[in-house]
Amino acid sequence: MRQLYFALGLLVLNSALFSQTQSIALKFGELADFANNHSPVIEQLNQQLNLHKNERNIALAWRNPAINFSEEGLDVNGITEKEQFFTISKQFEMPWTYVMRRRAWNTFENAAKLANHQQRTDFISEVKTGYVELQSMNGYAQQLNRFQHIINEIANIAENQTGQGSLSAFDHKLIQMALFNLQAKLLSIDKEKLQHEGEWKARLGIDQTQQLNLVSAIPFKPVELKSVAAYLNSLEDTPGIRQANTEIDFLKKMTRVESTAMVPYFDFSGGLKRYADEQDGYIFGISIPLPVFNRNTQQARKFDLQHNMHAARLSLHRNLLKNKIQGLKIQIDHSAALLSSNHALFATNEMTYDVLYNYQQGVISVTDVVNTIQVYTESLQNYY
Repeated sequence: MRQLYFALGLLVLNSALFSQTQSIALKFGELADFANNHSPVIEQLNQQLNLHKNERNIALAWRNPAINFSEEGLDVNGITEKEQFFTISKQFEMPWTYVMRRRAWNTFENAAKLANHQQRTDFISEVKTGYVELQSMNGYAQQLNRFQHIINEIANIAENQTGQGSLSAFDHKLIQMALFNLQAKLLSIDKEKLQHEGEWKARLGIDQTQQLNLVSAIPFKPVELKSVAAYLNSLEDTPGIRQANTEIDFLKKMTRVESTAMVPYFDFSGGLKRYADEQDGYIFGISIPLPVFNRNTQQARKFDLQHNMHAARLSLHRNLLKNKIQGLKIQIDHSAALLSSNHALFATNEMTYDVLYNYQQGVISVTDVVNTIQVYTESLQNYY
């Protein structure tokens, strides 16, 4: 009996844990923290930043030394004379070139950090936008579903009226077709919502088997935006623009590095020498390449061309952003004014019940009901 109670206890515990893992509640204010801790997109950005840091370390890594051993033999009148050499050699970058290169790659790392910051900001904005869109879809579906129940009730009334002969079969079919269109619209909304929710959950790192509970309501709030000039003035302080400027600075520094690297390195070697009569000596040498055929001008030219290309790209990107900001400002102002002036129409379900009441009282006809369905459905879609 005790074993039975123990087994039942485990079953209840497992069921509770299973139910907990199958549902996840998210508040709007928790999205950033949740994404930073669970999202594969954020993890990808973290690894990308680590990759850029590794690129810097590779570019600035010191070359390994080399150990050399050789033996020379000389046969003189049947007597073999041998000499043995043991040396260590290493290639060194010119000090001034290395310092300049290090500064350039530090700039590259700063650009990578700014790019990472901008990409994180963009992703969190996408996540928050997705939350609002999902809640809007929920609100749209809920209101449309309530409206469908009202129209379904009207269709039942119309069926009774047709049976009593007070309504033509044609009008009854018209109501049925309008109800069908409304139900098809709801199915389309559900399909779109499931697809949108699935993609949103995947980017946030939420398992598809987990039910999503969006806790925070998203009420309509009029917004007061700053002037276009204020947004344009703050544009240069955004991580994305700062990152682009820093990348251009990196390419400029790399152009300078390669321009001064006609003799980028020298080889140093030193070691011991042993003669056949076991006398010891030493070897010391230095090798400096002569910039006769290659003065590194093409490498410097490559970075200079990349610098000019990035500068032109930034100029275009900045102009596109300015136009986008101006367009969004106008669009948001107009949309906010339209929504604010018509918010009361959609704040309650009065319209849906008015349709039922007026049809029951004989104030409106079947044609009026069908037109109301079309107008109300389109209005809800535009509102949400």
